[in-house]
Amino acid sequence: MRVAVGGYLVAVNSFATQRLDLERFQRATLTGDALLRAGRGESAISGFLDGARENNWDIVPLQFVLAGIGGTVTKEAHETAKASFLTLLRKAGPVDGVFLQLHGTAAAEHVDDCEGDLLAALRGLLGEKIPILASLDGHANVTPLMVRQASMLIGVKTNPHYDFVPVGRQAARVMAGMFAGTLTPTSAWAQPAIHRARLAYGAADAPGSESRGTRFPRLRCFAAGRILLLRYS
Repeated sequence: MRVAVGGYLVAVNSFATQRLDLERFQRATLTGDALLRAGRGESAISGFLDGARENNWDIVPLQFVLAGIGGTVTKEAHETAKASFLTLLRKAGPVDGVFLQLHGTAAAEHVDDCEGDLLAALRGLLGEKIPILASLDGHANVTPLMVRQASMLIGVKTNPHYDFVPVGRQAARVMAGMFAGTLTPTSAWAQPAIHRARLAYGAADAPGSESRGTRFPRLRCFAAGRILLLRYS
């Protein structure tokens, strides 16, 4: 199996005045072997690559946009990054799956949901049958578009976020099950009227510890007031 791997880690604060522009994106983008070397750390890509090696998959590195935290992304920066993903995929030839490490809060001057827009572009190129899996930061703004375009979204479950590697490994297991025909992810999006207490924000402390297992036993991603419920079928 040939699996393409990349990332779009862009965290936007719309109140910040300094835009994340094309120059910032270009300075912060890794490709090829540099991307694979970056995947040896504590990232979701690292965990996914561990799983890929265990399954003897061929890895096709795309790009890892590590622009970090800033203001709104310029139209030029986002559109250039999206076009680069598509160009790299076309040059790579046929792939059996795609894994992306996303943050989930990117917004541009012309698009409020950069991750959803990117996933839609990839889906348009690859078609409906190719698995597209993505990891999300715990602060992600999960949108209906993201849910529709990804085969599965897997959010971290800790704060501070120390489980990126296990999330990447989980994505590899899911993709292996999809390749084998033994697993079909099903996703649903909901926006209940819940606001998490800020006095105890750690995942190991109440109410966070309760929301991860007791009150919401099927909770998989608790992000910015939106809940992504996932099940296997």
